[in-house]
Amino acid sequence: MVLSYSYTIYNAEVKEDRPQLETQMLLFREGKQVFAGKISPFDPGTQSDMKRLKVTGGLRLGPELPAGGYLLQVMVTDKLRNKPNTAVQTLDFVIVE
Repeated sequence: MVLSYSYTIYNAEVKEDRPQLETQMLLFREGKQVFAGKISPFDPGTQSDMKRLKVTGGLRLGPELPAGGYLLQVMVTDKLRNKPNTAVQTLDFVIVE
């Protein structure tokens, strides 16, 4: 199954009309990390509003994940911004049988 997601990155610093952002997804079950996605550079593509960047995607959840409660954590690091430069947002969800 695929967990679809979307979020908005607000007020990224911009240099030469481009932000320099990195994103990462982490998945937790019962307080333990069960998945860590790669740290990936974010490409805004043809988006014109660099102060409100839209992100969409999907995270494939393997059949080995048991039913129960999970926490998805999204981290975005702005490489152009002085500290603090990482924003973190979480979302709870449940896998049912």
